[in-house]
Amino acid sequence: MNIEEYRDYCLSVKGATECMPFGENVLVFKVMDKMFTFATLQPKNGRFWADMKCAPEDRKSTRLNSS
Repeated sequence: MNIEEYRDYCLSVKGATECMPFGENVLVFKVMDKMFTFATLQPKNGRFWADMKCAPEDRKSTRLNSS
């Protein structure tokens, strides 16, 4: 998934909005003014990365399925 596909996916969430409160290199997505994910617009080792909020019990399975 590239950054454009990730953006489209995030904006498909009902009520999602995007902003850049941390500067021009970090894209933040919110629902009801609560951040649910952010992504850097500067690739690291040729790849972009994103952090997402999730329930503590889902962390391990999410991390394992994303590689």
